[in-house]
Amino acid sequence: MNNPLSICIRFSILLLSLGLFNSKDLYSQDTVACDGKLFMIYGQPNSNEPVKFGTIDSTTGSFTSISDTNVFYTVVGFNPIDHFIYCYDRTSKQIHRYNNQGFVSNLGVVSGLNVTENMYAGGFHSNGKLYITGHPNDNSIYVVSISGNSATLSSTITRQFSG
Repeated sequence: MNNPLSICIRFSILLLSLGLFNSKDLYSQDTVACDGKLFMIYGQPNSNEPVKFGTIDSTTGSFTSISDTNVFYTVVGFNPIDHFIYCYDRTSKQIHRYNNQGFVSNLGVVSGLNVTENMYAGGFHSNGKLYITGHPNDNSIYVVSISGNSATLSSTITRQFSG
């Protein structure tokens, strides 16, 4: 059939199959631009003050809050593939995704992480995988794959210490 809806659907499928949309465009228009803006999360979740998520002006040092939360984030990273900011909640052991407006999506607990130890450090590789590590008692680096609204453990690397 050549009705307008049929033509529009076929054209959209053609554009997708030719790769003329990149995956970032399919997620949201609220992705975080890689424009040199500095994002920061700070605060003490056990106090009466909320943890702040916002931006810092690199010239003046002034902080602009995007949102407040009562979550204790210990790992924060920018995913270069989908252009969102991801955080690890030390209390609930969940991965959260932030867009540029400060709205959060909860991706849940990553099955396979050692949740008995706290995770303290992490960051994204250029391939979009999140690397998380924590307490010295747990000599593992966890590699987490982010896809859509889920975060899954894809591998574990054993840390080697030499003295």
